[in-house]
Amino acid sequence: MAYKDQDFEIFAGDNKSLLFTVDDVEDLDDCTVTWKAARSPGSEAVISKSSESSDEIEISGDTFTVKLVPTDTSNLSGYRKYYHEAQILDSSGNITTVAIGTMLVYPQLIRK
Repeated sequence: MAYKDQDFEIFAGDNKSLLFTVDDVEDLDDCTVTWKAARSPGSEAVISKSSESSDEIEISGDTFTVKLVPTDTSNLSGYRKYYHEAQILDSSGNITTVAIGTMLVYPQLIRK
């Protein structure tokens, strides 16, 4: 079952780590985790992360951390909500959505 309402806020161009815990799973090491954000569930993703790249998503036991870096959000429109979703693909080929929610992006005056 997916954790719903996993809402968070971020200032455009900031770093942020998103920590998720997956129920009914002891170890995610044999799984591939994918996280995406888009304007709506049917839209093209504006941010896409995968555990296949450890600098994007880090797995530890039954948790995973999505690492957002400034380039992920610096070009997004400020003060706008985006839909986000996380899925796992296990070693048997089963796909499970484990988190959904909204990401509110605030505009930022100071940009580097």
